[in-house]
Amino acid sequence: MQLSGRRELWTACWPWLLGALAFCGLTAALAVGAAVMVHPPLFSDLRPWWPPLAAVGLLSTAAGYWLLWGRGR
Repeated sequence: MQLSGRRELWTACWPWLLGALAFCGLTAALAVGAAVMVHPPLFSDLRPWWPPLAAVGLLSTAAGYWLLWGRGR
């Protein structure tokens, strides 16, 4: 496959970028969940970070859902 420009490169790379977003979000959610399970007082320490963490989780869930079922085949 020969890519001749930015548009073709973006078309070839954006599914990989969404996959990376989904993977990073899943990893972050699992890591934070495990850390809170091991050290419960961490929940209150992370209180200012819950909104950004929730946004990352929702975006990664949406990206993963779209990659698996939403896009045309």
